[in-house]
Amino acid sequence: MERIAEIWLKAFNTGCSKYHIVDLLLQDVFSCTFLTDDGKELRLTTNQNMYNFSSVLQCKKFKHVANVYDCFKIELPNEREELQNVFCIVSELLKRDFAPRANVQMGINLFRDSWINCLSRKYRLDINPYNDIANAYLPKGDNGRKLVIEIIKDANTDKVVKDVALALEDAYEKVMRLDSDALIFPFTDNIGLAQDGIIKICNIGHKFMGLDDNYEIHTTPNSITVAYNPSGDDVHLDNRLLMPLKVNIDGRDAIVLGQIDTGASSSCFTEYFYQEAELENFGIVKTIGVTGEMDSIRTRCLVTFPNGYFEPLHGSTIRGFDDVSVLIGMDLLSRCKFTFEPYRNGFKYKLTFPFIKRC
Repeated sequence: MERIAEIWLKAFNTGCSKYHIVDLLLQDVFSCTFLTDDGKELRLTTNQNMYNFSSVLQCKKFKHVANVYDCFKIELPNEREELQNVFCIVSELLKRDFAPRANVQMGINLFRDSWINCLSRKYRLDINPYNDIANAYLPKGDNGRKLVIEIIKDANTDKVVKDVALALEDAYEKVMRLDSDALIFPFTDNIGLAQDGIIKICNIGHKFMGLDDNYEIHTTPNSITVAYNPSGDDVHLDNRLLMPLKVNIDGRDAIVLGQIDTGASSSCFTEYFYQEAELENFGIVKTIGVTGEMDSIRTRCLVTFPNGYFEPLHGSTIRGFDDVSVLIGMDLLSRCKFTFEPYRNGFKYKLTFPFIKRC
């Protein structure tokens, strides 16, 4: 791992003019975190789900979550001198030695044990207690936050231990409410003191962002850009304009695959998705499309796009024809700006919304 850190440092400073690395801060199996000459942290990682979710966090500001300033992708060599996609996350600098590592670990343990104390009174806990803790922050999850906060504040321990536990509690509340599939890794290296004197959590990942490694997603408060760049030896080109969407299924946010379709006068939803999401039935309508003539159900669905923009799509059901659940039709696209252009081995498309409306 030390060798890859040296390779990435040298290659990055040679090929990137936007940032300059001056020192190595941390490294793990998938990532190296460097200090830049302008006093920021630059995380180089092969974990695309962490990268994609970092681009979502770039549009958000939470008290106990490290600010993300920039996300981009670059090709860097590996140990075999083969070029590979490396994802770059630029965030605020955190001071890891603000307290003894043992005290930070005690704060993590206090947060975890407080929740276990609360949840074990009602449930049989999972093998990994952090799964149960994360679920407790979902909209229909356990309402034990107040009790957990009281347990932490009443603990007979150092102030910094309590502060770490409370910082984790607040970070979980904000991030899990933002996206139920987010992953907070409660390790000491992911906790530090920011320059504003606040303890913050960094390096937050995601279980599933809806697209494979050939896709790269960039977001701003009012736009989403998807770059599709299949590998050069991939003989199959997927010409669909895909986009992950968040919808409510059975009381929780779920990621489904959406497809932009400029030829559809209205949005469409597969019959399976209509039933799974329990969408409203506004009556029967006759439709003719790529799946043939059929009696469809008029319905609507509130969807949230990767940048947090949400919109009710109106349309009808269609037969399922692949892994796509939602076709994004002209009921939305007619009010947005849509651009498309070639991009390396594939293409790039951007959807810009007329105004900012985010959850």
